[in-house]
Amino acid sequence: MAKQRHAARVLAPAGDEGLDMAAAGPPVDAASAHRPVVYATGTAGDVFLCHPFLVHAASWPHRGTTPRIITQPGIALLEPFALADRSTAYPVEAAILDAFAGQKAS
Repeated sequence: MAKQRHAARVLAPAGDEGLDMAAAGPPVDAASAHRPVVYATGTAGDVFLCHPFLVHAASWPHRGTTPRIITQPGIALLEPFALADRSTAYPVEAAILDAFAGQKAS
């Protein structure tokens, strides 16, 4: 199961009110702690577009030989996820609905 599914399950009880990063971080980290670590590497100019529930961290210490820079600008949604009908959902919405369905089944 992908880490973002663990994040969705932690966030689900908060409903539309959601959780801020300080409240969500530790439970999401704990829920996904058993998952393997995967490193994303690239070259200058590479861009990674990630799922909004991706659990991530910067690697430290810097293990490379050249300077690096990272920025994490948010990408705003035009409207909230509907999370109502999987058959008409966008891929990210479908993944969130799948995570919620898995929660109910467990």
